[in-house]
Amino acid sequence: MVVVVATLAAWTAVAAAVWAPPREPTSVASCTVPRGAPRVVLFGDSLAYGARPRFKSDVECGARAHVNVIAQPGAALCDFRNVIRREVGVRRIDVAVIEFVGNNITPCTKEPTGAPLVGRALLARYRADAFDAMSMLTTAGAHVVFVTPLGRADTTEPPLGSVYEAVARAGGRRVSIVDGGREFRDSAGFYRALLPCLPKETSLPACSHGLIRVRMPFEGFHFCPVLKSGPCPVHAAGAVRFANEMTAGVEAVLRTRSAEARRHVSRSRRDRTGTRDDR
Repeated sequence: MVVVVATLAAWTAVAAAVWAPPREPTSVASCTVPRGAPRVVLFGDSLAYGARPRFKSDVECGARAHVNVIAQPGAALCDFRNVIRREVGVRRIDVAVIEFVGNNITPCTKEPTGAPLVGRALLARYRADAFDAMSMLTTAGAHVVFVTPLGRADTTEPPLGSVYEAVARAGGRRVSIVDGGREFRDSAGFYRALLPCLPKETSLPACSHGLIRVRMPFEGFHFCPVLKSGPCPVHAAGAVRFANEMTAGVEAVLRTRSAEARRHVSRSRRDRTGTRDDR
């Protein structure tokens, strides 16, 4: 399995000459979060980078949690080993979201000869790094959410998803999985570049005949419908859907943690009441 992140800058000039879609709203809501609220960190590659404004807004406004996104296009999970170690050493993390699609273009994913790892060797690299990241984060008290990679133009699921699922099973109750491709498949399970518009998208120019583009043209993987490096200047329907899935995974974890905390408080009160009654 090889997922290569193409250099978008090289395509930008060509795309601008042949296709200039209408500008659409790109702003997202901003919310104030209480000081003692849970802390969520998203570690990831270009997909996390593309979805970060929507994810941050959705979690802060919906789950009322602090959000920090640390994402680097083209990065592999092994590039983030020291980043994760640093983060758990300087701040509390309640939920850590790990999103890496399987890139193999950085030094830590290369053979000693300099050739990129592929196939089983690349999966083994990611498996080891996923266990390592999970261990660091759960030891520090975080719940870890792995995001499975998206497929492309058929029903084939990237094998890295199975690696994350196996790591999550080994991690027990403090590790969970988010299906990153769920909102990118049609009713038959095929990944599509065009999908039905969400209710809030129906008034956008990009929503045509009830469909909207969710993957980048030509390369069919990233979210921005304009071939441009850096922040997407128009509405990125794919980023919205990807952020929706990650947000849902975080909210589920925070609901469970909140319920467990309430039960703990309730048991503590009962225990204290029982002690006083015994006296």
